[in-house]
Amino acid sequence: MPTTRSLAVSTKPHLLPTERRFASTAPQCGWAPKSPAALTVHGDKVPLGAFPWHGGLYRKSGRGAYDYVCGANLITPSVLVTAAHCLYVRDKLQPAGKFAVALGKLYSAWDREDGSGVIKSDVQRVIPHPLYRGVARKYSADIALLQLSRPAELGDTIFPICLGNSHDKAGKVQVVGWGDDQAALEELQSVSLSVRDFGDCVGSFSGSAHELPFITEDKLCSSRDKGLERPPGLAKGDSGSGAVQPFHGQWHLMGLVSVSLDNGKFYGFTDVRRYWGWIHQTYRDITPEFNGTLLI
Repeated sequence: MPTTRSLAVSTKPHLLPTERRFASTAPQCGWAPKSPAALTVHGDKVPLGAFPWHGGLYRKSGRGAYDYVCGANLITPSVLVTAAHCLYVRDKLQPAGKFAVALGKLYSAWDREDGSGVIKSDVQRVIPHPLYRGVARKYSADIALLQLSRPAELGDTIFPICLGNSHDKAGKVQVVGWGDDQAALEELQSVSLSVRDFGDCVGSFSGSAHELPFITEDKLCSSRDKGLERPPGLAKGDSGSGAVQPFHGQWHLMGLVSVSLDNGKFYGFTDVRRYWGWIHQTYRDITPEFNGTLLI
């Protein structure tokens, strides 16, 4: 991730249409039967299937290898959402053919054996938000969609996340990831971070003056909990990973890891709720056979 830097209660998460093929009594998104009963604060390893929407975004290198780049979040069997800056190299958008996605993985290495449930797919389309301009706009609109070349088969270890429509100002979010590519965690880990009121976050920011503008209005602001000596679980390679929250037995995607500020004391998550309309319209554009509307 770049390093310059009242929950309105609802029981009806935003749900994309391709998830409706499940039985009406079953959760259609945000289902994670192996998720931890309590949110972890210090960065713990998680079992396979604890966060089944989490995917790894990899970039193909010239030597035929796959380098881990960012996290991503499955929202339908064929579409993931991630941070837009993950798709750029030196401010240049990379073509879809440069990327691949792995789902159902516990280990970060592309070739590491994870079991029979792993699905690997080329990326057919990369769609950054049209207003994204990187550092020129302080990483606002840092959100993008990835369309897979083939839909994923859903199950216990691969399942879409609900799109959140609310945010607890004084609550916690859980973030899962492998960390930085230079010192990546071998196994998937998760950590709980506090989400703060935007005004309070800006008012208490103690970093350098040039970093403050990177807390853009489309960000959820999170801070490292007091007593923690280091920012557990969040590093450059965690960009695009989801900040998620459980609600009535289902997990909701609230934000995407975007920027780290003040030496890792503050984090900015792209607020997914602000881009729900764009996600919906873009999904319609890339799925011409769909002529309905999203379930609310």
